[in-house]
Amino acid sequence: MNYVGIIPAAGLASRLGPLGYPKELLPITYVQGEGGHLRPLPVIEASLRQLRTAEITRAMVITSERKPELAQYLGGGGAIGLDIAYVQQTK
Repeated sequence: MNYVGIIPAAGLASRLGPLGYPKELLPITYVQGEGGHLRPLPVIEASLRQLRTAEITRAMVITSERKPELAQYLGGGGAIGLDIAYVQQTK
């Protein structure tokens, strides 16, 4: 059976206060990047990596027009091993 992971990412995070960027890009830990250097791991990437660990290969990220940075950061998902599609929630 083929499953599709769904990541809701359209909210404003008003209770977090002003971040200057989408809450989904807030780093929660560090992972080993290129050249063995540590790099921050944002919330959304950690969530998508967990989907991949569960052998899910396709994911939909539900976002809003206020968050183009998410698609810019994640792209098509190849770096994570997922096929990512984006659905833009309207107001």
